[in-house]
Amino acid sequence: MNRTDIVLPDYLFYALMHVHQQGYWERLATGTLNLVNIRVSDVQRIELSPR
Repeated sequence: MNRTDIVLPDYLFYALMHVHQQGYWERLATGTLNLVNIRVSDVQRIELSPR
């Protein structure tokens, strides 16, 4: 994606929901029990460009 300043919030929400449903965050989560965390750098590495 070249212009991240014009990303529609609804698109970004559904794109990140798709990433979550694919189990991406589960692989990267750190922590124990019910309190798990993901790193900001993990989120920054997501590519929003089409395949």
